[in-house]
Amino acid sequence: MILTPNTIYSFKVTARNSVGSSALSAAVSIRAAKIPDAPINIANVPAITTGYQIGLSWTEGLYNGGSPVFEYQIEYKVATASTYTVYASAYTSTLITITNLTPGETYMF
Repeated sequence: MILTPNTIYSFKVTARNSVGSSALSAAVSIRAAKIPDAPINIANVPAITTGYQIGLSWTEGLYNGGSPVFEYQIEYKVATASTYTVYASAYTSTLITITNLTPGETYMF
């Protein structure tokens, strides 16, 4: 069974043994998880930022989709570039130090 995100499903359970089946349990309603909101409050961390690295922090979005957020993907680009590049994926913290940057270059995250 494939669940549809953000849809409420109702479940009942029976027990069965060699003698027979029980009555149905009471119903429980559960909302299937959905995609979480995007992270918010993305900010520079001045205590980490130098000419060659940037400290970046963020806060989990307002709604986690009904399932805890367990990883983030960080992407960046040079301001004049047209596409973003993945810097880190499967990252588990809300604070990262991005290294090997070029001083004086403007980066977007």
